[in-house]
Amino acid sequence: MWEHFNAPEPSAGSTMWYFGEVLNVLKKRLDDDIVREYEKIVTRARKVFKV
Repeated sequence: MWEHFNAPEPSAGSTMWYFGEVLNVLKKRLDDDIVREYEKIVTRARKVFKV
């Protein structure tokens, strides 16, 4: 798929940075169980992808 784009494939680090920033915004704006669940997922992904 990426050969059709004029940019390199995103790295795990940049992808995890994005998800981390989304988490930061959600934590500031929404106090809900879904945000806490998302935080667990992001934390686990950082460990799995060693980012």
